[in-house]
Amino acid sequence: MTHTGAAAPRKRRWIGLWAPWAAAGLLAVAWSLLWLWLLGETERRVEAAAAGLRAHGGQAAWSTLESSGYPFRLDVEAANLRLADASGWSVSLPSFAPTRWILATDQGLTFTRPGDGPVRVGSPLMRTSLNSWDQHPPRISFVGDDLTFAAAPGGAFPLAGAKAVQAYTRAGPDDQAALFVEVDGGAAAHGTDLDKLASGGQVRLTLDAVLSHASALAGPDWRGAVANWARAGGRLSLQHLAFAAGGTSLEAHAGSVTVDNGGRLAGDVDATLTAENQSVPARLSLRPDGLWLGPARIAGSLKVYLLCLHTESSDRRACA
Repeated sequence: MTHTGAAAPRKRRWIGLWAPWAAAGLLAVAWSLLWLWLLGETERRVEAAAAGLRAHGGQAAWSTLESSGYPFRLDVEAANLRLADASGWSVSLPSFAPTRWILATDQGLTFTRPGDGPVRVGSPLMRTSLNSWDQHPPRISFVGDDLTFAAAPGGAFPLAGAKAVQAYTRAGPDDQAALFVEVDGGAAAHGTDLDKLASGGQVRLTLDAVLSHASALAGPDWRGAVANWARAGGRLSLQHLAFAAGGTSLEAHAGSVTVDNGGRLAGDVDATLTAENQSVPARLSLRPDGLWLGPARIAGSLKVYLLCLHTESSDRRACA
C-alpha cells in the first residue's frame, strides 16, 4: 500500500479579509464626493434663483448661508432671510432651513404687503413643503399652529391670531389646480370690521376651489403672474366656501371669481347666510367699489396686487 501524506496547508489569503474594508472605504469616498457635489450644486442654484429674482426688480438677501447634514442629509440654513418681488410683497425670516422639500421656522416670519406695511407672524412652528416643480402650480403644503399676527403701527390686519392655519395647492387635469385654505380658531384684531362682526367669537374659514389656466399663473413677480393668469381667462371656481364669525355664518358651493385690470377680485357667489338661527339665500358680490352681501357693502374691494402706473418722464411708480 502507498500512503499519500496530507497536503501542506495553504497560506491564508489576506485579500479576502481586506476586500470588504476596501470596498467600504471606496464607497465612503464616493459618497462624500457626491455629497460635496450636491452641496455645491445646491448653493449654485440658491445663488442663481436669488440673481434671477434681483434681475426682475426683486430682492433676495441673507446674513449667513450655512450647509450641514453630512453624511445622510443636506440642510441649507439662511439667517435673516428676506425675499421680495417687484410688486412689493416680501417676507422676512430670522431663520430659514430647507431640508429637501421642507421649509421650517420656529422663530416666526414677517411679510410685507404693498401699501399696507409689514405683518409679524409668530408661531412655535410653521412648516411648508414644496415639490413637483414641473407641475402648475407646484405641490405646496403649509401648516401653522398657534399663530399670532401683529401689523406695524399705522397698519391693519383682520386677524390677531389663529389656532391653526392650513393651505395646499395641487395640480390637476386639463390645466386646472386645486386650492384649499383653512383657518380655525381665529381671533379678530381689535377695532376691525371683522371684530365687529365676530363680537368676540371665533373666526373660521374654509376655502376649497379650482383654478383654471393654472399654467398661465407665472411671471417675474406676483403681479405679473396674476395679470398673465387673468389675461388668459383664468377663473377661480368655488367648490366649498364656509365662513363663520361669532353667531353669523356664510356657506357657498358655487361661484366664480377672477381678477380685474386693477388687481381686484371680481365675481359673484350664491350663498346661504345664517344669523340668529335663521338661514336665508344671499349673493356675495366682489366689485371694484367693495365687497357686497346683497344690497349691503360689508368691506372694501379685495386687491390681489397693486396697480402701479409708470410715467414716461420718470422711473418712479404711482401705485394705488
